[in-house]
Amino acid sequence: MPRSPVPIEERAYPRYDYRLFLASIGSDRDIQNLIGSYGFEKPSTSVIRGWRSRNSIPSRWLPLLVHKGMQDGWLKSPTAFLEAPF
Repeated sequence: MPRSPVPIEERAYPRYDYRLFLASIGSDRDIQNLIGSYGFEKPSTSVIRGWRSRNSIPSRWLPLLVHKGMQDGWLKSPTAFLEAPF
């Protein structure tokens, strides 16, 4: 008999401290400049402040920010800001 899935309210998902991650990059302007350095249009500072307040980073920007952090050495692992709920 197949196992019933765990109810959604009881599932454990990875949670990340994106506020700390963004603080490691620097100011909103620093984040804008980092994104711009890759040739992309910079998000506004109000958009970046929203990331901080929601503790989230849109998936379109996250790989780029992680790449830069690992390339520059201030991010040792993509899971460095993981808050393990287990």
